[in-house]
Amino acid sequence: MLGAGLAEVRDGAFEWGRVMTRFMGGFFLTFSFFKLLDVRAFADAYAGYDVVAGRWAAYGYAYPFIELLLGAAYLTGFQPAVTNAVTLVVMSVGTVGVVRTLSRGGRSGVPAWEWCSTCRCPPSHS
Repeated sequence: MLGAGLAEVRDGAFEWGRVMTRFMGGFFLTFSFFKLLDVRAFADAYAGYDVVAGRWAAYGYAYPFIELLLGAAYLTGFQPAVTNAVTLVVMSVGTVGVVRTLSRGGRSGVPAWEWCSTCRCPPSHS
């Protein structure tokens, strides 16, 4: 967000719509990069909580590229209405899977907010 705001200062005018467009582009490019580092591992993990990837494995492999394309679309200004609509659909489907997984207590039955975020292991209960 800071980078998008600084770009606005550089451009001489501050427009929230442009800030958010730049932020979304950076967000999607950044997170697609991490997923693309190991697409197979991402797809396997994603299938465990996404409603589409759980039924159709190819979607888990395609998802990092979808994010990459969305990031590029935001940053280039490609068809903003289409880009926003695709983003709404993709993020809504993803949200359903995350909410469903969290409501079931995550993978181990331990609520996700109690998981160690750096080691991905359930906390010990003594």
